Amino acid sequence: MKNTIDSSRECDHWIRVAESYLASSEEETRAASYSDLQDHVQTCSSCQREIGGLLETDRSLHRAFAFLDRALPAPPQDSLAIILSRARSSPDTSRLLKQIRRPVNTTLWIAVIASSFAALAGLIWCAAWLLKLTG
Repeated sequence: MKNTIDSSRECDHWIRVAESYLASSEEETRAASYSDLQDHVQTCSSCQREIGGLLETDRSLHRAFAFLDRALPAPPQDSLAIILSRARSSPDTSRLLKQIRRPVNTTLWIAVIASSFAALAGLIWCAAWLLKLTG
């Protein structure tokens, strides 16, 4: 039973390596553990099926989205520079949250005070009603 668990863990490791290999575009990263991956896959039928499925999915996605490389040209460098400069100069989330925090806090405090007065008025009315009944 122990060999099955160890084998399963080892297969999980090699499947993660295969997934990172498919996702990586850097040749150094890809070549680092490729030979070890190949050695394992040659001896493990479970990994052969799993990684074969990953490769087929990868090929299908490349075929399905190949038109995007041809259909969408890269933006001109000057346009890209303008877009990036505008993106950097836009207010970040923390500044925006600080700007809206004060009105929200004020609104919440007003709501708390109003509900407190409503509860107090309800208690006074109940006390007056009880005094009227007993009195």
